[in-house]
Amino acid sequence: MHVLSVSSLKGGVGKTTVTLGLASAAFARGIRTLVVDLDPQSDVSTGMDLQIAGRLNIADVLGNPKEKVVRQAITTSGWAKVHPGTIDVLIGSPSAINFDGPHPSVRDVWKLEEALATVESEYDLVLIDCAPSLNALTRTAWAASDRVMVVTEPGLFSVAAAFGVTSMVFEYGWFNGPLFVDVNGPVVSFMPIMVMGVLFGLAMDYEVFLVSRMREEFVHTGDAKHSIERGFTANAPVVTAAALIMVSVFAGF
Repeated sequence: MHVLSVSSLKGGVGKTTVTLGLASAAFARGIRTLVVDLDPQSDVSTGMDLQIAGRLNIADVLGNPKEKVVRQAITTSGWAKVHPGTIDVLIGSPSAINFDGPHPSVRDVWKLEEALATVESEYDLVLIDCAPSLNALTRTAWAASDRVMVVTEPGLFSVAAAFGVTSMVFEYGWFNGPLFVDVNGPVVSFMPIMVMGVLFGLAMDYEVFLVSRMREEFVHTGDAKHSIERGFTANAPVVTAAALIMVSVFAGF
């Protein structure tokens, strides 16, 4: 059994989408696959069409990594309805955040490894969707893994353009009047980091919403064009609402 952790140090870079893509590819090739939803956002569990009523979840497993608990937290993905094969998910939960402290004990770090050992003979590949941090959950995943994949999206040109516009307004004074900027001065050195983390991080979150819904529809129908259309129409209200909220927040500043 090969265990691969898919990690990132921030949200919104497509980590979960990569995990779903790898799971889909492995499933299509007939590889017995288990996906562990270790991210408290639990987007993998949403994207893989699970029936979770009456099931345990990753938080229960981290609390008690015994075989009986592990098996009750694993369920079959809805993808298996349209294609033969083994594609299971260790169900995610927001409660996993309770195990994501900055200073885990040695015992805590090895709990996922202990849990996966109980089902080792049943899978060829385990994919772990990590939490977007370097706290206890990610360390737990890495301890259980043979390999770690780090997902990044630098967006160099996008960041440079946004930083240029920021400098143009706040440093050089262009459009000060319409934007109600009264004082000009040097832009702080960490502004690109803020731009990447806030502006482009949120944009990538919206992209994940869209692509995950497209993938889910494609698994059910096999119609690529319909899946793209459905992904946009189904998520348009959510993305629009989230964008309006963020615009309002930034406008308030």
